[in-house]
Amino acid sequence: MLYSILLNVILSIGIVFVAYKLRIKIYAQFSYFTSTKIVMFGNSLTAEGKWNSELKRFDIKNSGRSGFTSSHFVWILQDAVLKYKPKICFIEGGINDIGTGIPLSRTYENYETIVDILIQHQIEPVLQSTLYVNKPDDSVTNSKVESLNYFLSNLASKRNIIYLDLNQYLSENKKLRIEYTRDGVHLRQSTYKIWAHEIDKIIKNKGI
Repeated sequence: MLYSILLNVILSIGIVFVAYKLRIKIYAQFSYFTSTKIVMFGNSLTAEGKWNSELKRFDIKNSGRSGFTSSHFVWILQDAVLKYKPKICFIEGGINDIGTGIPLSRTYENYETIVDILIQHQIEPVLQSTLYVNKPDDSVTNSKVESLNYFLSNLASKRNIIYLDLNQYLSENKKLRIEYTRDGVHLRQSTYKIWAHEIDKIIKNKGI
């Protein structure tokens, strides 16, 4: 009797283990064969997002790169976005340009280049606002953020593409809201739900 019970327990554990391994394998295969429809392209703010999990999808490529500037984005555009042939690309960046002293004029040129190349490849760009920061003596930085966002909004209008103003959800009085950030620049993981919610509205509206 005891032997039978132990055997049943061992068999049950074995079945659960095999089922778990099979589930992981199926998930990996499904993810591999699913084409990329959406690319998230940006710096560490984008890189730290768990986009497939947040949006409950399998077709999102996270091409965020920590520390990258808009110049880096131009250089890696082929490998980070174009080769996946997505339908839509959400672009976020600029704060590293400001932090490293890159002139805003250069950032503007880089954004125009990225947007125009994506359009040429029939990939729909979505420009996302550069987030304000919340750190001591951040007035100069946030003033440049405001100028950059003004440019991005106008660029979106000129190219007839979407501009997603994340600051209206995550910032207040031209500062990143303290409850949404872990260090004044980067976001708490819970904050990504707000960001993902706005992305979800756009992709559903596009039928993607």
